[in-house]
Amino acid sequence: MNTKIRDPNGFRPLSVLNRIAKDDRVQEIEGRGMDLGVVFVHLKDEYIIRHGYDQHSFSCGSAEEAKYFMTLIEPTSNA
Repeated sequence: MNTKIRDPNGFRPLSVLNRIAKDDRVQEIEGRGMDLGVVFVHLKDEYIIRHGYDQHSFSCGSAEEAKYFMTLIEPTSNA
């Protein structure tokens, strides 16, 4: 398993998490404290998700959600 993935928490398919974990913008993926099958994807400080308000993490429970949020990643103004 990719070392960026701390706890897959039953998320399926793992192939999507592995692909996201290889992205240089991603700091860590973990599911601690989440409902079964849901994970948090934490971005490096230089990146944000613009979805309602700027954030450095997003939660997802499906491959479709994960792929969608990955399209919303932008560099911060500090990058």
